[in-house]
Amino acid sequence: MENQEQKSKKKFYKRWWFWVLVVIVIFIAIGSNGNKPQKIGTTEQPAQQKQVVEEKVQTFKLGDKVQLGDYVLVVNTVEPCFSSNQFMQPKTGNKFIVVDITQENQGADTRSYNIWDYKLQDNQDFTYQTALTSCREPGFSAGSLQKGQKTRGFITFEIPKENTAAKLIFTPSWLSADQIIINLQQ
Repeated sequence: MENQEQKSKKKFYKRWWFWVLVVIVIFIAIGSNGNKPQKIGTTEQPAQQKQVVEEKVQTFKLGDKVQLGDYVLVVNTVEPCFSSNQFMQPKTGNKFIVVDITQENQGADTRSYNIWDYKLQDNQDFTYQTALTSCREPGFSAGSLQKGQKTRGFITFEIPKENTAAKLIFTPSWLSADQIIINLQQ
């Protein structure tokens, strides 16, 4: 009976569930460290691509060199893609869109990159994951980048034929709401 009373009088901070909750809160705090994307440069693009009027959420344009934390992202091009492989075709009524991306690590530590960090939003506000096929090589994949290291490749998306690619959304951590949004329309 005495042992039972000691258990019920145990302080909340000595219980296992309290420490699990603390660890979860710490991971969320680290993931959402308040980084905001910022433009750090521009690659040369045709003069017709003007800066889009800023909305509530800051968006960037093709060719902008945008930094979010240790990540630097440049969307080089976006265009339709036609696969010559008869087994890698879009579903009926859909088309492939391919996005040429350069990603760089400017942090001191190794950073991972992943094709699943990217989503495409169309002009109807529908969002698409990357397609399970690569329409153009070299395909963007997954791996690790050392300090100052870059990677470049193509990511393929499949969207309805009548829709157009509007935005590319890069979210480097599922624990965070921080994003880079690139306006793909000129």
